[in-house]
Amino acid sequence: MDALFVNLFVIILILILLTKFKSTILYVNKRNDRRPANPFGGTHMSCYVVSDLTISAIVAAMADCDFEPAGLKDEKTGIKYNPATCGEIVGQMLLDANYAAVSEHQGKHIRAHEFKLTQKQDGKPFTLGEKYGCIQCYEYQTSQQPGYHDSEIRDVLDYVRDDLAEKVLEKFGEKRVWGLE
Repeated sequence: MDALFVNLFVIILILILLTKFKSTILYVNKRNDRRPANPFGGTHMSCYVVSDLTISAIVAAMADCDFEPAGLKDEKTGIKYNPATCGEIVGQMLLDANYAAVSEHQGKHIRAHEFKLTQKQDGKPFTLGEKYGCIQCYEYQTSQQPGYHDSEIRDVLDYVRDDLAEKVLEKFGEKRVWGLE
């Protein structure tokens, strides 16, 4: 019965996020083709630069990971940045990747603006649903960049999404089970 409740909650959470963030759902064209497609048919999609607030929610999710903060490594210097202490740098790295995807989609180079770590207007922390939804939105807008699906950003966001899922389970008194016999 508890598993049924958790599954029902996850379905409701997905439906809530679907209504709030319609552009966040990824559709798969073919099993081996990991490019997002237009939910209304075809492969054309819009691609835009996400807000600093969206990226700030992602940086907060990265910093709040239970095992360790989900940092990103600067490809030029090799330095790994912790989002809890270097949020502006990590946010800029995410924003640069988003701009690169938009540039690729539009066929022209667009230079990224300077990222500013921001908070919600009400000053409250980002909720689990906001963090999760912002990751989905970001990935939808950034996934057109060549090499994105093999990138460190994609791997880190997968890790953060898993962490958020475990937090949702804990919120409802559930624990993740590592196999059943």
